[in-house]
Amino acid sequence: MSEVLDRLADACGIEPAYHDISGRHHVASPETKRALIEAMGLAAGSDGECRDSLGRLEERQGAALGPVVVSREADRIVAEVRLPDAEPHWQLRHENGEAVEGRAEIRHGRLEIRFPPLPHGRAKLHLEIGEGIETEVILAPPRCVTPADLGIDRAFGITAQVYSIRDARDVPTGDYTSLADLARRAGQAGADLVGINPVHAPFPAAFDRPSPYSPSNRGFLDWRLVDIAAVPGAAPDDAGTVPPSEALVDWPAALNWRMAALRKAHGRFMAGSDDAARDEFLRFRAAGGEDLHNQCLFDALSDHFEGRAWWDWPEEYRSARSGTVARFAEENQEATSFFAYLQWLADRQLARAHDVGRHAGMRLGLYRDLAVGADPAGSASWATPELVVPAASVGAPPDDLAPGGQNWGLAPFSPVALQANAYRPIGAAFAASMRHAGAVRIDHAMALQRLFWIPRGGSAADGAYVRYPFHDLLAVLALESNRARAVVIGEDLGTVPSGFREAMHDNGMLAYRVLPFERRDDGSFKEPQEYPQLAAACTATHDMPTVRGWLAGRDAHWRANVGQIPDEAEARANREADVARLVETLQRLDLLDGADPLTESEFVAAVHRFVARTASCLAFVQIEDLARELEQPNLPGTLDEHPNWRRRLGRDLSAIFSDPATDAILTDLRAQRPRR
Repeated sequence: MSEVLDRLADACGIEPAYHDISGRHHVASPETKRALIEAMGLAAGSDGECRDSLGRLEERQGAALGPVVVSREADRIVAEVRLPDAEPHWQLRHENGEAVEGRAEIRHGRLEIRFPPLPHGRAKLHLEIGEGIETEVILAPPRCVTPADLGIDRAFGITAQVYSIRDARDVPTGDYTSLADLARRAGQAGADLVGINPVHAPFPAAFDRPSPYSPSNRGFLDWRLVDIAAVPGAAPDDAGTVPPSEALVDWPAALNWRMAALRKAHGRFMAGSDDAARDEFLRFRAAGGEDLHNQCLFDALSDHFEGRAWWDWPEEYRSARSGTVARFAEENQEATSFFAYLQWLADRQLARAHDVGRHAGMRLGLYRDLAVGADPAGSASWATPELVVPAASVGAPPDDLAPGGQNWGLAPFSPVALQANAYRPIGAAFAASMRHAGAVRIDHAMALQRLFWIPRGGSAADGAYVRYPFHDLLAVLALESNRARAVVIGEDLGTVPSGFREAMHDNGMLAYRVLPFERRDDGSFKEPQEYPQLAAACTATHDMPTVRGWLAGRDAHWRANVGQIPDEAEARANREADVARLVETLQRLDLLDGADPLTESEFVAAVHRFVARTASCLAFVQIEDLARELEQPNLPGTLDEHPNWRRRLGRDLSAIFSDPATDAILTDLRAQRPRR
């Protein structure tokens, strides 16, 4: 082992080893360390290169005052500095225009500044030392907004995959109008939230990327879910021949149809006489600034180059800042206008879905989902390559859902670059996912502390953890939560670092409690009162079987079929034992009678009665369970082996909500979690 390589790896945040969920010890190899260091843009091919890179990194980190200071106090800043003892004059200018000034105290490398309380937000600090030192300050609240802060004691919600929803219309995918219909029905039924999968920006020409967790950019929206009939000034012939509504979404057919229809609508809109709507669109473009411009420019280029990854484009197009790209933008204004139009439509229709739910009585409205990263071939890495690491991907070590580990194919943020940019990029991602929402789920919340990086071309076995500035990121999340008045739920499943859940709790974030995983040390199921109060309880996630599927062992069938487990019979036997344990728990709690044989419908109802009674402040039921679905939306660790992100619900919303079984589940949830 090379000592200088180890020192450089540590300076880059690469952890030397980790324990997986089974307790096995894994050591990061020298090859992995070198690959990840070089992915961050630092040379590490030899000890000499490592010494040079370490020197540059230490010089950068040795600045008198870092690029950002984070404070949880509204009237005081404390920071470690590399400055001699002094009492310099300072000025702090808040983003709201307010300014304060005074004398700071620097003693033994510790800077302290006191001032009258300021609103939470961002500010610029200027210290009059030498030629002047400036940094950005984040004044963050003590914690995120919680349901209790919003007057909510206990509440429930319904979760859904938007594309899967069926309504009275015969369309190839669910859309934002379908979501609004679900929000209305859920609100009328007593629910306070409708949770949805990520609706981040997709690729315009990549029909083989249906996963909502592999977006082009988390800061923009999924126009694939735009309802064509709800477009301002839409004409009946815009839709043309509508593809049939099938059991599995045919994404290429659906997207080709939607793109063609929306291009017609855009042409009519720009040439039409609806000045009010066009002015709204132009204001939307102006407010989006450079970020929206780059997103639309990338989409136009991606469309032009027929969906190829940006690193396969001609070299002069691979940078958003190149002169060739600027000329393309000038010569293709209609194309960039079209993609801005798609973002505007998606924003309008998502806002309407949220508003419909609130008007129907929901106290929180939409509950959105923030994916852990973006596809390295997407607009985020093309527009801001200094912030992302396209030569590495995010994944997970072995766990219960994926014994071989997972490679999610997502580009991670560089922790060094995040800090250099005062955490604005990740703050923007948080804020974007809280727009038109009352709650947000942070997928793989452990990414706030560390992420499992896999070198390009490697497998999960080649991965290592990379540290992030955890407490700073918690503060940024709390700031954006308070700005949006949005509740934050952290998906804390899998391999969880020691102390992580306690820090999440202290930051006002709700834990994620999934019934099949909530066990005591002896394997028995925890009872409802054992669930934490600051949590969201549910029966499953999109990566797990539905209640019917869990009872039937459908996941065992699929995992054996794709080679994830060697013995389906053993997995089914283990499931039967788990079912027996859960049935015993349900019967002991008088949530299920002792009738023999056990019927599927009785079991499903009892499981939801259990979740309704948990101590957790939020509880969720999946639309798939209300629709009596057997199969799950996604099977982790697979691509084409399982129809991931393609299954439509077997029944439409009218049939689901008029079903007596649905009514019984929702009636019990209302009784246990009434609006007050």
